[in-house]
Amino acid sequence: MSYIGNPPVNGVFRKLDTIAASFNGSTTSFNLTSGGAAVFPGLTTNLIISLGGIIQEPNTAYTVAGSVISFTAAPPAGTTFWGIQLGDVGLASTPNQAAMTTQVFTATAGQTTFTVAGGYTAGQIQVLRNGVQLVVGVDVTATNGTTFVLTNAATVGDTLVSIIYTSFIVANAVAKSGDTMTGNLNITGGTLQIGGSQAVNGPAFSAESTIDQSVTSNVNTKVTLGNEVFDTANCFSSGTFTPNVAGYYQINCILRGAGTLTSLAAFIYKNNSIYASNFVVGSSSVFSVSISETIYFNGTTDYVEFYGNAVGTSPVFDYASAGLNCRFNGCMVRGA
Repeated sequence: MSYIGNPPVNGVFRKLDTIAASFNGSTTSFNLTSGGAAVFPGLTTNLIISLGGIIQEPNTAYTVAGSVISFTAAPPAGTTFWGIQLGDVGLASTPNQAAMTTQVFTATAGQTTFTVAGGYTAGQIQVLRNGVQLVVGVDVTATNGTTFVLTNAATVGDTLVSIIYTSFIVANAVAKSGDTMTGNLNITGGTLQIGGSQAVNGPAFSAESTIDQSVTSNVNTKVTLGNEVFDTANCFSSGTFTPNVAGYYQINCILRGAGTLTSLAAFIYKNNSIYASNFVVGSSSVFSVSISETIYFNGTTDYVEFYGNAVGTSPVFDYASAGLNCRFNGCMVRGA
Protein backbone atom coordinates (compact mmCIF):
# COMPACT_ATOMS: atom_id res chain seq x y z
CA MET A 1 0.00 0.00 0.00
CA SER A 2 1.30 3.48 -0.83
CA TYR A 3 1.87 5.81 2.12
CA ILE A 4 1.74 9.61 1.99
CA GLY A 5 4.67 11.16 3.81
CA ASN A 6 7.21 9.27 5.87
CA PRO A 7 6.16 5.68 6.64
CA PRO A 8 6.16 4.49 10.24
CA VAL A 9 8.97 2.19 11.33
CA ASN A 10 7.63 -1.28 12.09
CA GLY A 11 8.97 -3.07 15.16
CA VAL A 12 12.20 -1.01 15.37
CA PHE A 13 13.32 0.84 18.54
CA ARG A 14 16.08 3.40 17.95
CA LYS A 15 18.12 5.42 20.40
CA LEU A 16 18.33 9.03 19.23
CA ASP A 17 21.56 10.94 18.84
CA THR A 18 22.04 13.43 21.67
CA ILE A 19 21.09 17.05 20.98
CA ALA A 20 22.33 18.30 24.36
CA ALA A 21 25.22 20.25 22.79
CA SER A 22 22.64 22.51 21.09
CA PHE A 23 20.84 23.43 24.32
CA ASN A 24 21.41 27.14 25.08
CA GLY A 25 18.36 28.18 27.09
CA SER A 26 16.65 29.93 24.15
CA THR A 27 16.37 27.42 21.27
CA THR A 28 13.30 25.21 21.42
CA SER A 29 13.39 23.25 18.12
CA PHE A 30 16.00 20.63 17.17
CA ASN A 31 16.56 18.10 14.39
CA LEU A 32 16.29 14.45 15.42
CA THR A 33 18.75 11.88 14.11
CA SER A 34 19.82 8.33 14.86
CA GLY A 35 23.25 7.25 13.71
CA GLY A 36 23.45 10.54 11.83
CA ALA A 37 20.33 9.82 9.74
CA ALA A 38 17.17 11.88 10.08
CA VAL A 39 14.41 10.30 12.16
CA PHE A 40 10.71 10.76 11.38
CA PRO A 41 8.73 9.52 14.40
CA GLY A 42 5.33 10.13 12.82
CA LEU A 43 3.50 10.57 16.14
CA THR A 44 4.69 12.53 19.17
CA THR A 45 3.82 9.49 21.29
CA ASN A 46 6.29 7.42 19.27
CA LEU A 47 9.08 9.06 21.29
CA ILE A 48 10.29 8.74 24.87
CA ILE A 49 12.32 11.84 25.75
CA SER A 50 14.36 12.50 28.89
CA LEU A 51 15.73 15.93 29.85
CA GLY A 52 18.00 16.08 32.87
CA GLY A 53 16.95 12.52 33.78
CA ILE A 54 13.21 13.37 33.80
CA ILE A 55 10.83 11.73 31.31
CA GLN A 56 8.91 14.41 29.38
CA GLU A 57 5.18 14.14 28.65
CA PRO A 58 4.33 13.91 24.92
CA ASN A 59 2.18 16.70 23.43
CA THR A 60 2.67 18.71 26.63
CA ALA A 61 6.44 19.10 27.09
CA TYR A 62 7.19 18.63 23.39
CA THR A 63 5.70 18.06 19.94
CA VAL A 64 7.07 16.55 16.74
CA ALA A 65 6.70 17.65 13.11
CA GLY A 66 8.59 15.64 10.53
CA SER A 67 12.09 15.14 11.94
CA VAL A 68 11.96 18.22 14.21
CA ILE A 69 11.19 18.13 17.94
CA SER A 70 9.94 21.33 19.56
CA PHE A 71 9.97 21.81 23.34
CA THR A 72 7.43 23.98 25.16
CA ALA A 73 10.28 25.53 27.16
CA ALA A 74 13.85 25.88 25.90
CA PRO A 75 16.18 23.38 27.63
CA PRO A 76 18.87 25.17 29.67
CA ALA A 77 22.50 24.80 28.59
CA GLY A 78 24.13 21.77 30.17
CA THR A 79 20.87 19.78 30.37
CA THR A 80 21.39 16.10 29.60
CA PHE A 81 19.32 14.41 26.92
CA TRP A 82 18.42 10.95 25.78
CA GLY A 83 15.58 9.74 23.59
CA ILE A 84 14.11 6.57 22.08
CA GLN A 85 12.05 6.25 18.95
CA LEU A 86 9.40 3.54 19.25
CA GLY A 87 8.52 1.61 16.09
CA ASP A 88 4.93 0.49 15.48
CA VAL A 89 4.11 -2.79 17.20
CA GLY A 90 1.79 -5.35 15.60
CA LEU A 91 1.72 -8.57 13.60
CA ALA A 92 1.36 -6.76 10.29
CA SER A 93 4.41 -5.34 8.53
CA THR A 94 2.33 -2.88 6.51
CA PRO A 95 1.20 0.54 7.74
CA ASN A 96 -1.71 0.15 10.13
CA GLN A 97 -4.03 2.14 12.28
CA ALA A 98 -2.57 1.12 15.65
CA ALA A 99 -2.92 3.61 18.49
CA MET A 100 -0.34 3.97 21.24
CA THR A 101 -0.68 5.89 24.51
CA THR A 102 1.89 6.51 27.21
CA GLN A 103 1.55 7.29 30.90
CA VAL A 104 4.35 8.49 33.18
CA PHE A 105 4.57 7.60 36.89
CA THR A 106 6.97 8.92 39.56
CA ALA A 107 7.45 6.21 42.17
CA THR A 108 7.35 6.53 45.91
CA ALA A 109 9.79 4.60 48.09
CA GLY A 110 9.15 0.85 47.84
CA GLN A 111 6.22 1.22 45.43
CA THR A 112 5.47 -1.88 43.34
CA THR A 113 1.93 -1.41 41.98
CA PHE A 114 0.93 1.23 39.44
CA THR A 115 -2.59 1.82 38.08
CA VAL A 116 -2.94 2.51 34.34
CA ALA A 117 -5.59 5.11 33.55
CA GLY A 118 -8.04 3.65 31.05
CA GLY A 119 -6.63 0.14 31.49
CA TYR A 120 -4.92 -2.04 28.89
CA THR A 121 -5.19 -5.38 27.12
CA ALA A 122 -2.90 -8.11 28.43
CA GLY A 123 -0.04 -8.65 26.01
CA GLN A 124 -0.35 -5.11 24.62
CA ILE A 125 1.62 -3.19 27.27
CA GLN A 126 5.30 -2.29 27.71
CA VAL A 127 6.88 -0.79 30.81
CA LEU A 128 10.08 1.27 31.08
CA ARG A 129 11.86 2.02 34.35
CA ASN A 130 14.23 4.97 34.23
CA GLY A 131 14.43 4.53 30.46
CA VAL A 132 15.14 0.79 30.57
CA GLN A 133 12.53 -1.54 29.08
CA LEU A 134 11.31 -4.17 31.55
CA VAL A 135 10.53 -7.73 30.51
CA VAL A 136 6.84 -8.43 31.05
CA GLY A 137 6.46 -11.64 33.00
CA VAL A 138 9.95 -11.35 34.49
CA ASP A 139 10.61 -7.78 35.66
CA VAL A 140 6.98 -6.77 35.76
CA THR A 141 3.58 -8.48 35.91
CA ALA A 142 0.80 -7.04 33.71
CA THR A 143 -2.15 -9.40 33.37
CA ASN A 144 -5.26 -7.90 34.98
CA GLY A 145 -5.81 -5.04 32.50
CA THR A 146 -5.69 -2.39 35.24
CA THR A 147 -2.33 -2.38 37.05
CA PHE A 148 1.24 -3.47 36.51
CA VAL A 149 3.37 -4.75 39.38
CA LEU A 150 7.17 -4.52 39.64
CA THR A 151 9.08 -7.62 40.67
CA ASN A 152 11.61 -5.41 42.46
CA ALA A 153 10.19 -2.44 44.34
CA ALA A 154 10.96 1.04 43.03
CA THR A 155 13.02 3.60 44.87
CA VAL A 156 11.73 7.09 45.49
CA GLY A 157 11.83 9.23 42.33
CA ASP A 158 12.05 6.32 39.89
CA THR A 159 10.32 7.13 36.59
CA LEU A 160 8.01 4.44 35.21
CA VAL A 161 6.47 4.71 31.74
CA SER A 162 3.64 2.47 30.53
CA ILE A 163 3.15 2.16 26.78
CA ILE A 164 -0.29 0.86 25.80
CA TYR A 165 -1.12 -0.46 22.34
CA THR A 166 -4.68 -0.82 21.09
CA SER A 167 -5.90 -3.30 18.48
CA PHE A 168 -5.35 -2.09 14.96
CA ILE A 169 -7.16 -2.46 11.65
CA VAL A 170 -5.01 -3.43 8.69
CA ALA A 171 -5.52 -0.95 5.87
CA ASN A 172 -7.31 -2.23 2.75
CA ALA A 173 -8.50 -5.44 4.46
CA VAL A 174 -11.90 -6.83 3.49
CA ALA A 175 -14.28 -7.12 6.42
CA LYS A 176 -15.69 -10.57 7.27
CA SER A 177 -19.22 -9.39 6.51
CA GLY A 178 -20.99 -6.45 4.92
CA ASP A 179 -18.03 -5.16 2.88
CA THR A 180 -17.49 -4.19 -0.76
CA MET A 181 -14.39 -4.53 -2.90
CA THR A 182 -13.46 -3.40 -6.41
CA GLY A 183 -11.18 -4.93 -9.04
CA ASN A 184 -10.48 -8.57 -9.82
CA LEU A 185 -10.74 -11.32 -7.21
CA ASN A 186 -8.20 -14.09 -7.86
CA ILE A 187 -8.55 -17.39 -5.98
CA THR A 188 -5.66 -19.86 -6.08
CA GLY A 189 -6.00 -23.41 -4.78
CA GLY A 190 -9.66 -23.20 -3.83
CA THR A 191 -13.17 -22.37 -5.01
CA LEU A 192 -15.45 -19.38 -4.65
CA GLN A 193 -18.55 -20.31 -2.67
CA ILE A 194 -21.77 -18.38 -2.10
CA GLY A 195 -24.03 -19.59 0.69
CA GLY A 196 -21.90 -22.73 1.04
CA SER A 197 -22.29 -23.68 -2.65
CA GLN A 198 -19.60 -23.43 -5.31
CA ALA A 199 -20.35 -20.41 -7.47
CA VAL A 200 -18.10 -20.67 -10.51
CA ASN A 201 -15.49 -22.86 -12.20
CA GLY A 202 -17.68 -25.96 -12.08
CA PRO A 203 -17.46 -29.07 -14.27
CA ALA A 204 -17.65 -28.86 -18.06
CA PHE A 205 -17.42 -31.48 -20.80
CA SER A 206 -17.69 -31.98 -24.55
CA ALA A 207 -17.93 -35.17 -26.60
CA GLU A 208 -18.72 -36.07 -30.23
CA SER A 209 -19.35 -39.04 -32.49
CA THR A 210 -16.64 -40.47 -34.73
CA ILE A 211 -18.54 -43.02 -36.87
CA ASP A 212 -22.03 -43.75 -38.20
CA GLN A 213 -24.17 -45.45 -35.57
CA SER A 214 -26.79 -47.83 -37.00
CA VAL A 215 -30.06 -47.76 -35.02
CA THR A 216 -33.46 -49.42 -35.05
CA SER A 217 -36.19 -47.30 -36.59
CA ASN A 218 -38.44 -45.51 -34.11
CA VAL A 219 -36.57 -46.72 -31.01
CA ASN A 220 -35.05 -44.27 -28.51
CA THR A 221 -31.33 -45.10 -28.60
CA LYS A 222 -28.41 -43.68 -26.58
CA VAL A 223 -26.00 -41.82 -28.85
CA THR A 224 -22.50 -43.28 -29.07
CA LEU A 225 -19.82 -40.58 -28.64
CA GLY A 226 -16.37 -41.87 -29.52
CA ASN A 227 -14.35 -38.72 -28.96
CA GLU A 228 -14.19 -36.99 -25.57
CA VAL A 229 -13.02 -33.47 -26.43
CA PHE A 230 -12.62 -32.39 -22.80
CA ASP A 231 -13.85 -33.29 -19.31
CA THR A 232 -12.65 -30.79 -16.71
CA ALA A 233 -13.69 -32.69 -13.59
CA ASN A 234 -13.75 -36.32 -14.77
CA CYS A 235 -17.55 -36.34 -14.63
CA PHE A 236 -18.22 -37.72 -18.14
CA SER A 237 -17.94 -41.42 -18.89
CA SER A 238 -19.53 -43.79 -21.46
CA GLY A 239 -21.91 -41.11 -22.71
CA THR A 240 -23.12 -40.14 -19.20
CA PHE A 241 -22.45 -36.82 -17.47
CA THR A 242 -22.69 -36.89 -13.64
CA PRO A 243 -21.51 -33.50 -12.30
CA ASN A 244 -19.92 -33.56 -8.84
CA VAL A 245 -20.88 -29.97 -7.93
CA ALA A 246 -24.50 -29.01 -7.24
CA GLY A 247 -25.80 -26.26 -9.45
CA TYR A 248 -27.40 -25.32 -12.75
CA TYR A 249 -25.88 -26.57 -16.00
CA GLN A 250 -26.36 -25.68 -19.64
CA ILE A 251 -26.69 -28.96 -21.61
CA ASN A 252 -26.49 -28.97 -25.42
CA CYS A 253 -27.11 -31.78 -27.95
CA ILE A 254 -26.88 -31.94 -31.76
CA LEU A 255 -28.14 -35.05 -33.55
CA ARG A 256 -27.57 -35.84 -37.24
CA GLY A 257 -29.56 -38.61 -38.86
CA ALA A 258 -29.18 -40.26 -42.26
CA GLY A 259 -31.02 -42.88 -44.34
CA THR A 260 -34.47 -42.65 -45.87
CA LEU A 261 -36.00 -40.74 -42.98
CA THR A 262 -39.41 -39.33 -42.14
CA SER A 263 -38.50 -37.90 -38.69
CA LEU A 264 -35.57 -37.38 -36.33
CA ALA A 265 -35.84 -36.59 -32.60
CA ALA A 266 -33.25 -35.68 -29.96
CA PHE A 267 -33.76 -36.27 -26.24
CA ILE A 268 -32.06 -35.20 -23.04
CA TYR A 269 -32.52 -37.94 -20.46
CA LYS A 270 -32.09 -37.01 -16.79
CA ASN A 271 -31.85 -39.92 -14.38
CA ASN A 272 -33.04 -42.33 -17.10
CA SER A 273 -36.20 -40.33 -17.93
CA ILE A 274 -36.91 -37.92 -20.77
CA TYR A 275 -36.27 -34.37 -19.55
CA ALA A 276 -36.53 -32.45 -22.84
CA SER A 277 -36.88 -33.21 -26.55
CA ASN A 278 -36.93 -31.71 -30.02
CA PHE A 279 -37.70 -33.21 -33.45
CA VAL A 280 -38.03 -32.60 -37.18
CA VAL A 281 -40.35 -34.36 -39.65
CA GLY A 282 -40.52 -34.65 -43.42
CA SER A 283 -38.81 -36.73 -46.06
CA SER A 284 -35.05 -36.51 -46.37
CA SER A 285 -31.86 -38.49 -46.50
CA VAL A 286 -30.21 -36.28 -43.85
CA PHE A 287 -31.80 -34.54 -40.88
CA SER A 288 -30.24 -32.44 -38.11
CA VAL A 289 -31.92 -31.49 -34.84
CA SER A 290 -30.60 -29.74 -31.73
CA ILE A 291 -31.74 -29.24 -28.16
CA SER A 292 -30.46 -27.02 -25.33
CA GLU A 293 -31.67 -26.84 -21.73
CA THR A 294 -30.59 -25.44 -18.35
CA ILE A 295 -30.88 -28.26 -15.81
CA TYR A 296 -30.36 -28.48 -12.06
CA PHE A 297 -28.09 -31.27 -10.71
CA ASN A 298 -27.70 -32.20 -7.04
CA GLY A 299 -23.94 -32.84 -7.40
CA THR A 300 -24.13 -36.49 -6.29
CA THR A 301 -26.70 -38.76 -7.95
CA ASP A 302 -28.20 -36.71 -10.80
CA TYR A 303 -26.93 -37.55 -14.28
CA VAL A 304 -27.79 -36.80 -17.90
CA GLU A 305 -27.57 -38.72 -21.22
CA PHE A 306 -28.11 -38.01 -24.92
CA TYR A 307 -30.66 -40.12 -26.84
CA GLY A 308 -31.99 -40.04 -30.39
CA ASN A 309 -34.84 -41.55 -32.44
CA ALA A 310 -34.73 -41.92 -36.22
CA VAL A 311 -37.77 -43.14 -38.19
CA GLY A 312 -37.13 -44.54 -41.66
CA THR A 313 -35.30 -47.14 -43.69
CA SER A 314 -31.76 -48.10 -42.58
CA PRO A 315 -31.48 -45.13 -40.17
CA VAL A 316 -28.14 -44.10 -38.72
CA PHE A 317 -26.92 -41.39 -36.37
CA ASP A 318 -24.76 -39.78 -39.00
CA TYR A 319 -21.05 -38.94 -39.04
CA ALA A 320 -19.93 -36.99 -42.11
CA SER A 321 -16.90 -35.21 -40.71
CA ALA A 322 -15.80 -33.24 -37.66
CA GLY A 323 -18.41 -30.53 -37.26
CA LEU A 324 -20.96 -32.57 -39.20
CA ASN A 325 -21.58 -35.17 -36.55
CA CYS A 326 -23.45 -35.79 -33.28
CA ARG A 327 -22.28 -33.66 -30.36
CA PHE A 328 -23.03 -33.53 -26.62
CA ASN A 329 -21.66 -30.90 -24.21
CA GLY A 330 -22.45 -28.95 -21.09
CA CYS A 331 -21.06 -26.68 -18.35
CA MET A 332 -22.01 -25.22 -14.98
CA VAL A 333 -23.54 -21.75 -15.26
CA ARG A 334 -24.17 -21.01 -11.55
CA GLY A 335 -24.05 -22.64 -8.16
CA ALA A 336 -27.01 -24.16 -6.34
